[in-house]
Amino acid sequence: MLWLLILPAVLLGASACPKALAPAAPPTRPQAATLPNLPAGMKLLSRQFWDNTSDDTKEDFFLQAVRPPAPGRWVHRDPESVTKAMPVPAPPGAWAPDVTKVLEVALPGGQRGGTAPDKIVLGLSPGWAELYIYEQILFSPDYLALNNQQKHLWIRRIGDPGSGFFFQFRGRSAREHHISMNSQGLPNSERTLRPNQGSDPDLHDGRVHTIEYYLKADSGPLSRDGVVAVWIDGRPVLRYTDVDLFDPTEKRLFGLLRYEHTFGGGRRPVPPGSRYAIYIGATQVYGR
Repeated sequence: MLWLLILPAVLLGASACPKALAPAAPPTRPQAATLPNLPAGMKLLSRQFWDNTSDDTKEDFFLQAVRPPAPGRWVHRDPESVTKAMPVPAPPGAWAPDVTKVLEVALPGGQRGGTAPDKIVLGLSPGWAELYIYEQILFSPDYLALNNQQKHLWIRRIGDPGSGFFFQFRGRSAREHHISMNSQGLPNSERTLRPNQGSDPDLHDGRVHTIEYYLKADSGPLSRDGVVAVWIDGRPVLRYTDVDLFDPTEKRLFGLLRYEHTFGGGRRPVPPGSRYAIYIGATQVYGR
């Protein structure tokens, strides 16, 4: 019976010995938002939180001053220009989960819009035939359009010698901002692609809005079957399925994204003491 007395002590001694702790799993960052209109099967190319890290690079995108930008990395070009682009604490609003900072693109008082905007560039080499982009935006309360066209998000094509085409904000007044796509640089297309899905919300209403963009390359030279679609706050706003997005001799691949907010054409300066700004939340980019 002696072993019955010894066994508890042995077990007690064993339990008192410190155990080696398993290494902690590296923290994983939750997805910045649900993506209701993301087509199945697309690959995540970049998820940037504008707080000097992203899921892909873990590096400060302002230090990646390379030309062309490495695939999946946002770089800050022309940072000393009139328009200023910097990460700042997120203003109050319904931002996506885990967003603590946003990209502020601002035009200080006394400056004129449309000149030397900062460029925030994402390289997409070797190129993709489809793109899906998710962003959140908020206009500052005192933001006024300096004219009726505020260039916002540019799309460049592989081998495109020009500026590509861009999404913009337009309005009937200085305080209205509606999404549209300027077809500048597209073959056989001199039109502006405006909302055609029954919804055309004014984005300058003091609230955070989500914008989703989808682009699919046309299948062949002048085939007129390229797709451009936009959703705002999850609702369809714009959809065209008859667009030529590429010249006949170009590779049908999208190669670069660029935030280049121009604040209009500079017809008048920003009043002293004001600061026109747009805030961009976590940005996600997918390709196929």
